[in-house]
Amino acid sequence: MDHLEHSRVVSVLTQQEHNCGSCGGEFDGCSKTMLLQIVRPYLFQDDASGEWRLHFEKQLGEDGDFAHAPYFFHEDCWLETSESLRDEVEGNPPTRLEGSTIACRCNFCGSDVAEGDYLGIVHYGDFRLSNRQPNLQDALEHTMEGGPQYLCTECLFELNVSVLEGLWDEDAGIMNEDEEEDDGEKRAWA
Repeated sequence: MDHLEHSRVVSVLTQQEHNCGSCGGEFDGCSKTMLLQIVRPYLFQDDASGEWRLHFEKQLGEDGDFAHAPYFFHEDCWLETSESLRDEVEGNPPTRLEGSTIACRCNFCGSDVAEGDYLGIVHYGDFRLSNRQPNLQDALEHTMEGGPQYLCTECLFELNVSVLEGLWDEDAGIMNEDEEEDDGEKRAWA
């Protein structure tokens, strides 16, 4: 990234008030960052290769915005946060789901994540200027490098309640479609 592009990235970061979800600090526009989003995983078979692939569906509210806000983290802050989360869930037996299509496994507790269940996905990357310019103004995109980390709903709950305390509104909850209000403590919070 050249000096001019870096200046434009910093300008947009300042205007959009992107702050770290852990320390609250600003981003300098040239450091690596982590993006945490809540999505739903689905498997599909690639027509050309026949291989099964994982697709992540973003969860939007009625207003068209994210149902659960995504968060960016400084790389060091996420490493510290993820270590705290691992300590928090250490010793919890992983949840194994019988009769469900398993999309992936949680990187923190080892629990199964069923296709269509809520999932936290963390991508490593950095901020870049987007090729798109809505209203003829610079916009950012978060590039993604390497494979993601997955967080099941139990780990998302622990992250929200015990580690970072209040990223998302606890009262809003995250409920997987096949669970009742009083059911599924491991796979939902309500």
